[in-house]
Amino acid sequence: MEDLLKKYNLKQSQYEYELQRAIKNNLDIKDWLRYKFLTKHSLLIDDTKRVLGRSLVVDFLNNFSQDTGFLLDKSLQKRVGSFLVKHRGYNIFSYWVDNVLVDKGLKYSWKEINPRAIKEFDILLDLEINIKNNELFWILFGFFVFFFRFLTHKEKQIKQMLKRFNRLNVSLLYRSQWIHYFESMSQCCVKNNYEVLEGRLNKLTKELIEINKKYSDLDYLTIYRGFQLRQGETNIRSELNRKKQKVGKGFFYTLNKDYGKIYTINSNIYGHFSFYLYNYDDDELISLYVDEQSHVGDLGKLKIDREEFAKNKKYRNKIYKTDIYKNYIKEQLIFSNKNIDKLQFNELDRCIIGTYRVRKKDILFFKEVYKKTFSTTFKEQSVFCFDEDVDLVRYDYLSQKDFSFVHKLFSKYDAEDEFKVDALGINVT
Repeated sequence: MEDLLKKYNLKQSQYEYELQRAIKNNLDIKDWLRYKFLTKHSLLIDDTKRVLGRSLVVDFLNNFSQDTGFLLDKSLQKRVGSFLVKHRGYNIFSYWVDNVLVDKGLKYSWKEINPRAIKEFDILLDLEINIKNNELFWILFGFFVFFFRFLTHKEKQIKQMLKRFNRLNVSLLYRSQWIHYFESMSQCCVKNNYEVLEGRLNKLTKELIEINKKYSDLDYLTIYRGFQLRQGETNIRSELNRKKQKVGKGFFYTLNKDYGKIYTINSNIYGHFSFYLYNYDDDELISLYVDEQSHVGDLGKLKIDREEFAKNKKYRNKIYKTDIYKNYIKEQLIFSNKNIDKLQFNELDRCIIGTYRVRKKDILFFKEVYKKTFSTTFKEQSVFCFDEDVDLVRYDYLSQKDFSFVHKLFSKYDAEDEFKVDALGINVT
């Protein structure tokens, strides 16, 4: 008790009052105080010049924690959508900049947004014990799916949160449907088109029903994950269990192997170099990237023979030694902690595509995720699982051939599936 009095600067009488409120709300006193004071002090402040506004999680719970029927109540749908579009925090996290920020010339970069998203997620971890409505929980939880690749270190806390109140006992169909709702609602509300929302949810439901018909709970699905092997890392498999991996772990998997390749190439400096090289000729590189990314434009000055570069290692090594290529790499690594002077420019992080299997019962949820890859937004059918529930079948290093054909892989993936979307992530095909 004394620790709590000191932590929250409470008098004995205040503590006794809050204890009664905790009992009334069927919560432990620690959980109640954490909830109360986190709600009270929920401003996310950037610095003295910029304020993000109140926590999105706190405001969402304050406004909708007593509501039910999210997927059925049309008036509630419009309330939720209107709330999201007007909320400062949501607009920033969604890369939408409201008029206040525009007028002041303030725009948040990804490097600024990501730490704030993690802070918001920490708030959800603190407050989730108060969310007894499973539908509400999964809807709010769905907002953070995009940031999951940065939350691997919180796997233990996430697992504890998902297992509370039998949240994982809800069917995979409903979990996936609810988690898709938060993002879909806000997108459709911007255009005030709730027929699009209903169509998207119905389409997702049909796809999930087909998966449920095709696989029983104990059947295995084959899934894929692209990841990087960082410099200095060697063994990918765990020494204790060869079916588990030691590096490159995460929550994100995909049903499409080609996209797994594209995604890991997109995350790699050499992958971007290959994309520029095989998508543009020399004149296009020089003209397209003359200002913001001058070192990319300079690649055109090398007059690289694309075919020779793809098949001849000696020719590639010759390119790696040029000042233009080294300057390009330095520009890409400017925000990293690597010692650029000691870096071998032909030995950057390596791209890997892993093949896995997972039982359907161990899938957390399916999610249509919109990812910006090589400046194009793709809709990807992602699969989310805990690493411990997934078996690593094999992994393959991407070869020079994969890099040289990245433009064809990109076009193939784009052509075979309806993945072109507009700025709000709504299908335009």
